[in-house]
Amino acid sequence: MSKFIEILAMALGGLSLFAVCFFGFAVAGGQSPSQIPGIGKLFPEPETVVEEAAQEEADGSSEAPRPRRSDQDVVSAGIGVMGAWSLPSPFTQAELKTLADELKSTKLTLEERERSILAREQEVADKLDSINERFDVLEKMRADLEAFESELDLREQEVLRDEGAQAQRIGQTWADRAAVFDLLEEKEAGQKLLEYTPEEAAQILRAMDKTKAVQILNSIPQRFKEYLDAYASLSV
Repeated sequence: MSKFIEILAMALGGLSLFAVCFFGFAVAGGQSPSQIPGIGKLFPEPETVVEEAAQEEADGSSEAPRPRRSDQDVVSAGIGVMGAWSLPSPFTQAELKTLADELKSTKLTLEERERSILAREQEVADKLDSINERFDVLEKMRADLEAFESELDLREQEVLRDEGAQAQRIGQTWADRAAVFDLLEEKEAGQKLLEYTPEEAAQILRAMDKTKAVQILNSIPQRFKEYLDAYASLSV
């Protein structure tokens, strides 16, 4: 029910506003209220005015008709009539100027802040580009180091193979000599062993059977300890 009353009140208010504006513009335009279509009957002309108008028509009066009001006067009068229905402004001119200045200042502050943010974004983008460039350089260096490390591994393997092959050849040489010493008598083998240094003799003895090696060492009592120490150091 309250909603219906609210709608009805709004409709009546709008209708009354329209009627007042219509009436005000008509009057401001120089029309007599009795001549307004629709509502003229509600405003009859005074009898004296009617009689004077009829007398003027009968006498054929040559007086000039009443001048029509200008558009500016009509608009001003209409504004005056509508002003009765307008509400006073909640702000004074000074307050409006202050608000406008505050809005302008706020706008300038926001624009400055936006420029600052854009500058910071550009700075961050430049730093990011620099970091990406450094990262690319580091990635290339890492790839080069990995390739160099792989090359070193290959070279190390080659060196190890060469050293192994060389050690195998040397070991085979001492093994061949040990085979010759193994065929000799202990005393003869001991005498020929003295022609080698203790380290070389130890290599030959190491390639022989331990029992045979000990018998040969016993056949050289004059340098037994020296050759035995060299042989023992290889056997550890």
